Amino acid sequence: MLESFLDIFRSCPPVLFFIGSIIGGEEVILTFAFMVAQGFSTEIDLFIYCYLGTMFSDVCWFLSGRHFFKKMSFFERLSVKYNKVVHFLKKVSKKPFVLLFITKFIYGTRVFTIIYVGLEGLKLSKFFLYNIFVVLAWLPIVLSVGWLAGRGMSGILNIYENTGLALLGILVFIIVTVLTRNFISKKAIE
Repeated sequence: MLESFLDIFRSCPPVLFFIGSIIGGEEVILTFAFMVAQGFSTEIDLFIYCYLGTMFSDVCWFLSGRHFFKKMSFFERLSVKYNKVVHFLKKVSKKPFVLLFITKFIYGTRVFTIIYVGLEGLKLSKFFLYNIFVVLAWLPIVLSVGWLAGRGMSGILNIYENTGLALLGILVFIIVTVLTRNFISKKAIE
């Protein structure tokens, strides 16, 4: 079974990148990036088709929030059940762009946030514009994580021929992560 999947993947990877990013989200994108690092396809195909698939998926979730979930009573129960999440989203930011950007990086909140901003009445054109930049910032990070996992530690060392440069990169990553976490914590407390 795995061999037949690999055959399909080798024969038409852009189609699988597009469909996989629509259906599976970041887990599937990470897996595809891992496989690209092993030489199954090109990085540019991966980026283009995962970007298009993610944009398509996000617009579908947004529209479903505006039209489908608005009319369904179970979403009211769901929002009551996840009242803490809604409260957190309102605390993080009242600006949809900031909200979409921050929650894109928090696992499990992407779809809920997109539905939420759709229910809050954000115009599709504004959502699309915001999402272009959010996905452009988010996707390279997800792809890099998957690609580096696929290459292994030897790939990291080949990228950074100098150990000092590698340590500097790790240090910058840690600082950015800590600052982002502190910013989110302060917003949630306010």
